[in-house]
Amino acid sequence: MNDHGYVNLTSCAAWDIDSMNRAGICATAIDNGTMLVCGNIAKDDDDAITGYEFAVTPATAASVHCWIARTPEVGITVEMQTHADPRHFYNLAGEPISIKYLLPHIDCIEVNAETFASKALPTTEGFVTVTTNGKFVAAESAPNGNVTYFSVLGFKKVAVGAEMMDVVILQCENN
Repeated sequence: MNDHGYVNLTSCAAWDIDSMNRAGICATAIDNGTMLVCGNIAKDDDDAITGYEFAVTPATAASVHCWIARTPEVGITVEMQTHADPRHFYNLAGEPISIKYLLPHIDCIEVNAETFASKALPTTEGFVTVTTNGKFVAAESAPNGNVTYFSVLGFKKVAVGAEMMDVVILQCENN
């Protein structure tokens, strides 16, 4: 089914700055567009670094310094490989995930409704915060405290698969 998260890094520093790109490994399957918290780097039993993969977990409402899942749609399963629609793609549990760090007041992303906990885009300009399982949720005002959140810049349609899909453009305000 084409019901997975879609994210376009429309205007992000991670395009040009390698240090804002990492590989994450999560114990659960993760959709692109999910906000993640980066944990420890991969190590062996002797505490020696074995690679540049980091343990990641889905962000929550209290999270800060989040990374967004944005793995190119290469398709690990046969179902993923037979579709040109990125909404068929997701990151399998235990497999590498391409994660990007978002800079406040600079980075803008486009995401679809499946990246929201409600499976619906916000209906007005305002703010978006992160909730359980790294999903987005619309908010009437900017949150208090040091948490990751975004402002809604607007809405548009993009060609995805064989249809036009609604997306919201979010600007990172705090991370």
